[in-house]
Amino acid sequence: MHEMAIATELLAQTLSAVEAHADRASPRPGNGYIEEVEVEVGLMRLVVPEALELAWQVACEGTAAEGARLSITETPLEARCRSCGRTFEPTIDDY
Repeated sequence: MHEMAIATELLAQTLSAVEAHADRASPRPGNGYIEEVEVEVGLMRLVVPEALELAWQVACEGTAAEGARLSITETPLEARCRSCGRTFEPTIDDY
């Protein structure tokens, strides 16, 4: 299940970005609290969105991202024929 590795790395990058941009003088409780993370996943990565969401929840436990929503957008794959230049959306069966 590579979704856990993806979720762990996504969390590390998210926490790093929050730390880098945190406003230390913020009156808001939980300075750096993360509500939602949006991610695009290419179809060739063969990520199962439900598995990634579960892995995200597990990885976030005890962090500033605990309870944060993970919004996943699956991006379509586009290929181009080298011979004729036609573009198309390949399927996993094409490989």
